[in-house]
Amino acid sequence: MLTNVKNRILIMLFLLFSVCPCKLEASPLDLYGFGSRSIAIGGAATAAADDYSVIFYNPGRMGFVQNSFGVNFLMSFDDVKISLKDRPSGYDVPTDIYNALPLDPSVRKMSERYIPTSELRHARSGTGDDPNTYTLNGGIVHDFGLYWFKVGAAFSIPLQSLVHADFHFVDEREQFFSNKLYFQLLNRRASRPSGMLAMAFRPIDWFGFGAAVNIFANIRAKTNMFVPDALDQENMYFLVNAEVKYDAAVLVGVHFEPLSWLGIGLAFRDRSWFQGEINNELQFWNFEIYEGEPVTKQNFDYSYSFSPRVVQGGLRFDFSPVSISTDVAWVMWSEFRPEVNGNDSGFNNIVTARLGVRYSPLTWLDVAIGGGYVPSPVPDQNGRTNYVDNDRVEITTGATFKLPWVEGLSVDLHAQFLTLIPRSVNKDTDASNPLIDEFPAARDIKSDEELVSSQGLQTNNPGFPGYSSSGLVATVGVGLNYAF
Repeated sequence: MLTNVKNRILIMLFLLFSVCPCKLEASPLDLYGFGSRSIAIGGAATAAADDYSVIFYNPGRMGFVQNSFGVNFLMSFDDVKISLKDRPSGYDVPTDIYNALPLDPSVRKMSERYIPTSELRHARSGTGDDPNTYTLNGGIVHDFGLYWFKVGAAFSIPLQSLVHADFHFVDEREQFFSNKLYFQLLNRRASRPSGMLAMAFRPIDWFGFGAAVNIFANIRAKTNMFVPDALDQENMYFLVNAEVKYDAAVLVGVHFEPLSWLGIGLAFRDRSWFQGEINNELQFWNFEIYEGEPVTKQNFDYSYSFSPRVVQGGLRFDFSPVSISTDVAWVMWSEFRPEVNGNDSGFNNIVTARLGVRYSPLTWLDVAIGGGYVPSPVPDQNGRTNYVDNDRVEITTGATFKLPWVEGLSVDLHAQFLTLIPRSVNKDTDASNPLIDEFPAARDIKSDEELVSSQGLQTNNPGFPGYSSSGLVATVGVGLNYAF
């Protein structure tokens, strides 16, 4: 009877941990790691994860992990800053732009319509600390009585808001909105629910393989707008037809233990991202924006929380009571999808390295320390774009306390510190992707004479003439794990 109840509870937990529909690769897993035990060893867990976090790091190792389920609470806080360099005089876009035509008389209007600097809605500014984030993680691994087969499920749920998508331009177009710079790959990516299912096989004692399926959602919307009076845009008719479609990404891995003291893990995680597609049809009464086309079609494409393809390998060396693990990963950021159409990136692929040590001085206590180096994939931002990102050094520590009154029950703690190595950017007019001259050489609309104010470079790009970024991001976590 108790066995039946136990199995029912396990099945309920398995289903509970499987229902989150969004993608696992989104932060905080990419940024911080997954589970206090694996974070405590610096994320060097491809061959060393020993709880539900194995689903994220290497599903091929699941067959070597004891049946368990657990939950973990993680809080992140930061002291990060983007400082703008003083803007020199002579580069403001003047109000003369309202009375200007291109010097070429065959061109009837300015190619772009930028706003005079004095009339921007917001003053140019950098960015200070992000709000703290709070995340609930958990998962389950179980063999259901089969030694050679295991299934698992995991979740990560942000507690401050279920989904947070905050889109920005990374060039001069941001002047029309916040007119600020933002860290590209830090905390703004951390508010996203995540879920994953996995299975693994261990056909022989020293070898196992497994795969995980990550089902995530993309949104497609079609909107229709009819405006009876173009001068009264508060009065309009608006309809939305939206649908959520699902896509999938995979994670596969293998694990070897050819010797009692050696573990070898290899894993691949596919790329994934949240995509929003909006197709809008706009119609004005008795007015055609384009001659012969009463309906204007507009297409918008947004990508968010991009996670790149990752190939990683790890080693684990067991010299009781010490275990040492190391990971190296090839992260393919060159495939990065910008958040907004037209945001060029040119990101680079990177190699990351991690090292962790776990020490068991007592039967009821494990302590751990770890660290890693993560270079930034963002190239020098000396031109038009303002992708703000830094190389970072990570230091972690943690402990596991095995509680004596319930066999298999333990408490996991961790602390993590991500130091952003200071980075300085200076804009260069000769850059390969140069700043846009927002008021190119022009003539007065009335006198037809060249406007002196249009000579040289004028720009409202919030990153001009440069900026610096630095700071510290920290996380602490506490978890409860039950192995059986």
